[in-house]
Amino acid sequence: MIKKSFVIASFAIVFVFGSCVSLSKTSFNIIEPSKVFIPHNFKNIVVVNAVNSKRTGSSEKELEQLLYLDSLAAENLVQGIMEGYNNSIFYNDTLLPYVRIIKSDTSYNASLYTWKEIEAICKKTNADLFLAIEYYRTEAKIDFKDYYFNVVVHPKVLLKIYDPVEYKLIDSYLYNDTLVWDYSFDEADNPPEQYKLLQEMVKSAGYWAGSEYVERIFPYWKNVNRFYYVNEHSEFKKADYYIKSNEIELAAKEWLKFTSSNDKTIAAHACFNMAVAFEMLDHLDKALVWAEKSNKLQESSLSKKYVSALKKRITDKEKLVKAKFISNE
Repeated sequence: MIKKSFVIASFAIVFVFGSCVSLSKTSFNIIEPSKVFIPHNFKNIVVVNAVNSKRTGSSEKELEQLLYLDSLAAENLVQGIMEGYNNSIFYNDTLLPYVRIIKSDTSYNASLYTWKEIEAICKKTNADLFLAIEYYRTEAKIDFKDYYFNVVVHPKVLLKIYDPVEYKLIDSYLYNDTLVWDYSFDEADNPPEQYKLLQEMVKSAGYWAGSEYVERIFPYWKNVNRFYYVNEHSEFKKADYYIKSNEIELAAKEWLKFTSSNDKTIAAHACFNMAVAFEMLDHLDKALVWAEKSNKLQESSLSKKYVSALKKRITDKEKLVKAKFISNE
């Protein structure tokens, strides 16, 4: 289920760095580890939404609106989970199964599911992990004054993941946030209907909550930018062309010629570029060696930050290998 490719795409934008030196930019995808490690060998995960059926309101209309906003937010939270899963390393062109369940009590401390229920739902959906949206409440308000809206949405969500094979709770997470939007319009425009505007903001809050939770439980693909040096030497220009063409090994061969240059600045830049090449090839230890050599030859904020970034990537990769999400190749 895990994608093999690490370098997905590259492009370059040139920024002027000096009279003879410039920086180009390339981008590629890396795997960002999750905060919680689910079993690496799971086959499928079912998303279960316990629909909120109880609320307190000052009137029947207000109660109806509150229940609708909760439902709207939860459905968009599910969408955030689904789309976030598509960006995870497990995505295999299939949608996660989704189940909506009506529960009489969806209060925060309620015990919603027995293991028998969890097993039955997993069996029916051919899943071996159970992701439950056990609690969702949305508090929202909107203020309007002088062609200006201020919208405040406070989502509170409890999400849990159960393992029906091992009979254990893998994760319990409370998402509790306050999101604020400012919306203005011209005098000539018709102001949006306040309740419809509130609905859109509630939907966005739900979607973001789902997207954030996915990054907590699934290692995911993240696009990163890296800078590298270009100067007047034909070899550096040729290497720049190779990087843009995703010919990384050929670019590295050109830069290698200058890593021992008597000009410390050129040598430092060549070593830095070698680090970028080895990172793109997913040889992180070699990349770190070259980055540290570059910084030793000529200290710079760019090389220091890159050394730190590579150390973090090495630590992250060790976590992923230990959790058996990727191999140590």
